[in-house]
Amino acid sequence: MAENCSKLIIGMLLLVCLFAAQPAMAQKTIAYLRQQGASNYAAQDGNITKILGSAGITIGTATIPGLGYRINEYEQNSEPDPITTAEADLIFVSETIASGNIKYHTDDPVPIVMCEQALYDDDAPPRSEMYFSGGAGSLASGVAFDFDITNNTHPITSIFPLGRVRMFNTGELGYMSPPMAAAVTTLACDPTNNTRPCLAVADQGATGFRPGGTGNDPAPARRICLGFHLNSMSDPTTSGVYLLQRVVQWAMGDPVTAGPVQPPTTPPSAPSGLTATQVVGRAHVLVSWQDNSNNEQGFKLERKTSGTVYVEIAQPGANATSYLDTTVSPGMTYSYHIRAFNSAGDSAFSNEAEVAVFPVLGTLRWHLYIN
Repeated sequence: MAENCSKLIIGMLLLVCLFAAQPAMAQKTIAYLRQQGASNYAAQDGNITKILGSAGITIGTATIPGLGYRINEYEQNSEPDPITTAEADLIFVSETIASGNIKYHTDDPVPIVMCEQALYDDDAPPRSEMYFSGGAGSLASGVAFDFDITNNTHPITSIFPLGRVRMFNTGELGYMSPPMAAAVTTLACDPTNNTRPCLAVADQGATGFRPGGTGNDPAPARRICLGFHLNSMSDPTTSGVYLLQRVVQWAMGDPVTAGPVQPPTTPPSAPSGLTATQVVGRAHVLVSWQDNSNNEQGFKLERKTSGTVYVEIAQPGANATSYLDTTVSPGMTYSYHIRAFNSAGDSAFSNEAEVAVFPVLGTLRWHLYIN
């Protein structure tokens, strides 16, 4: 018995020694490029480094932990040239500096996240393969902005609903304008114009970076352009923080785990083109409409008769464009309107549609009438 206990103790000690001898997982490093002068855009850069580093950030009542990466900050033109895998696991270019004033171009498989529009002319060093678009711009600064999430099948945006999501309370939204390079996948757009991406990605090995041409392909690592301009991250929402973290996790090739599923922050757009038509040969009404939103949970269909108020009669599901009302009575006139809804609220109502329901003659009576 004592011999068995001794063997067990020795075995446990060997396991402890074996685990203790294992090297710790290396902490990944971000080369963070910012504007010259520590005070310039200090809130923007300070929040981003907290979000990506170990400090974390508090937004309202929500405390969001940092991702735990090591952050090496470089003022513009002080960074290594080129930045290789020996210096960093990811290059993060803050939009507080202009793309023409930095030397982050690299042939190494170092992922790049840019908060500057990924736009270069033919004279720019092409090694970073960041030519995403044929043009770029930004919307007015100092106000709140949403991103219009247009693709939530990608790991970065999978926790966000389609449609508008508030990203920052005060800032400037940057966008790219067509033509977009063939290598690029758009995930979110300017909410005022869905032809202008504000979040676009290119995976490692992607080809076709110059719009209309092949460019310098393939990409040696993942590339992301994120339109968080100027002081946008000085006043972010929780959605904005989670989006930034997920962008960096995906770029690094790490599991994309930041943030819970995000609810919609804006109600859906109102449906339009409502029509109501009696079904031939039946005392039923087919109500049809145009779905103008991509973030509704469903619709609320209301009906009334002359001299009464509207009452909800059905909640068709998301993406529905018609509903068959089988509860009408012949000889009555009905009015309908409909609105979309999600957890952020209801849309405005559609136009009103009216239909008079006529009695339905039986097959025998029609037969006698015809003869």
